[in-house]
Amino acid sequence: MKRIFTHFALACALLATATTAHAQDAADRLWWGHFGTGDISPYEVGALGTERQETYNMAIRLNPADNASIAGATIHGIRFMMTTTTGFKDVSVWISKQLPASADAADIVKTDVPEANLVSYAEGFVEVQLEEPVEVGEALYVGYSLTPTNIADDYHKYPMITYGEAGTKDAFYFKTDVGQPQWQSLEGYNYGNIVLQVLITNPGLARNAAELQSATETVTLAGGEDNSLPVTLTNRGLNGVSSISYTYTIDGQESEENTYTLPAALTSLDTSAEVLIPIPAGTTAGKTEKVTVSLKQVNGTANEVASPTVEGYRLTIGEQPKRRVLVEEFTGTWCGWCTRGLAALDWLHENRAEETALIAIHQGSYTPDPMQIPLADYAYYPSLASYVSGFPSALLNRNLSTDPFYGTTDASLFDDITIQNDIDREVNSPTEATIKVTPIWNADSTAFTAKTDVTFLVNRNDAPYGIAYALIEDGLSGKGSAWSQANYYVNYASYASSFKGDLLIPYVTGSNPMTGLTYNHVAIAAWNITAGLDGSINAPITKDEEQSYTLETALPRSSVIQEKKNLSLVAFLINRNNGKVVNCDVMPLMSQETVDGIATVNALQPAGVESIYDLLGRKQQTAGRGLNIVRSADGKTRKVLVK
Repeated sequence: MKRIFTHFALACALLATATTAHAQDAADRLWWGHFGTGDISPYEVGALGTERQETYNMAIRLNPADNASIAGATIHGIRFMMTTTTGFKDVSVWISKQLPASADAADIVKTDVPEANLVSYAEGFVEVQLEEPVEVGEALYVGYSLTPTNIADDYHKYPMITYGEAGTKDAFYFKTDVGQPQWQSLEGYNYGNIVLQVLITNPGLARNAAELQSATETVTLAGGEDNSLPVTLTNRGLNGVSSISYTYTIDGQESEENTYTLPAALTSLDTSAEVLIPIPAGTTAGKTEKVTVSLKQVNGTANEVASPTVEGYRLTIGEQPKRRVLVEEFTGTWCGWCTRGLAALDWLHENRAEETALIAIHQGSYTPDPMQIPLADYAYYPSLASYVSGFPSALLNRNLSTDPFYGTTDASLFDDITIQNDIDREVNSPTEATIKVTPIWNADSTAFTAKTDVTFLVNRNDAPYGIAYALIEDGLSGKGSAWSQANYYVNYASYASSFKGDLLIPYVTGSNPMTGLTYNHVAIAAWNITAGLDGSINAPITKDEEQSYTLETALPRSSVIQEKKNLSLVAFLINRNNGKVVNCDVMPLMSQETVDGIATVNALQPAGVESIYDLLGRKQQTAGRGLNIVRSADGKTRKVLVK
């Protein structure tokens, strides 16, 4: 079975959100599914299939014991998405107490869908009204079935429309005639949820109701500016959530009641959003304090459901340490707009190398990308695709998903690179630890060790952290169509004089596709980049006390690696409570002789010079060590070359 990711069709980027006849047929009716209520954008969906010409049966499970919104509900209709309207037969929807052997075996209802009612995913949902409503008094399965009449293209090879990445409970069951003859749940896999909703009424649903589900952590400078504690808020009412009132308690002291207006109201039932609760800065450096948040009102009225308090933490540091920003860019040779990502990463490397660690994550689409990490060996990066809405995109410290060139700036096509504004904000944000990595080859360059030193600026009894690693390579190139880079900027050649900067000019004046390009910062392998390696950080954590961890690993078997001398290792510390990157470091893989050479130079350095890098500014050669360390004239970039 194969997944086509969210870039299902690039043209979808120009479409408005999915248009349907309605999100609510009448008062108090709403479309409910495991991914939420209401509509979704066609650009947010993916496609999945077995690449066989066979009947597909897909279903979700409605369990009143697990889903309060459907307890006591009545189903009036079913809707789903299709890749296209032609080349399918026997399209039907059904409801059954058990997963049926086929649509005809459904024991409650089966309704055939007329061909005239079919619409493609780009136009919205295929909606089917039930002749007789069905009450949800017990757990039920709701599904749809269809059979492609050919598999001449991807629309028929991958006919199951999915949403998101990590499949949730009861949100995706499927079987086919040949490829998967038994019903299979895809909970916990990285295939997402099937796009399927039911039209319900439920007199038990509240109007103004919300629930706090979790809180994470915030870092403040002692006596500095306030910061924000991220809290997860979930809508449980038909009126949605536009504002809340809350209190927070720190060290036994409860705040006055505060009101927070959401930037975008939660209108979809059971959907959640991260709410940033302003928290005052701490006063004692190194202190970790529990923060308890209580929800009081929703939309200016008393909350209609009981919402438990949630607990997070305030970490207070004494001074801001040096911080690098982890920039993970999602790209592909098939992606015509991704050339601006190439330009952005090259600019960041040349101008902000001391403040960033860059990783270019290549993924294939209908056409393969020769630099994509093999999924069988390194499945971590595809799981991060759910963080981004399209290609190219960049994650900054897992804290912000944005454009790799423009960042969050409301920029036009002709603006210069502005992601540096977001880089500045991340660099200057308080963080609770520093990290330094030293990767060293073994004698024959078939394996390496990476000693990683982490120093925390806070005390805490627990240790919700992990160190993650990514191996990257510079200078990748190749011949053939697979290495050709799609480039849509060539269509703007007549506007070249309007570009404020010259970073995109090579692509504006280039060709489509472009050949002969060199790709840098390419992800080759990864070691638990989602949560960090278990045991890499241990409790308790003591302020200013260094913890060391050593990764020992053979060089991954990768067809992507071209030159070992061009490999570097990125190490980054992940806070598992919020999934964000605390700090990171990047260094080229060095020989033991190189490390000895650096140590020798450091031992001889003059007083007041902290490290070998403070001596740079001219080319240096350590006798007999084969080491060249070069810093550019602007003092911002460095390179370690091993002969």
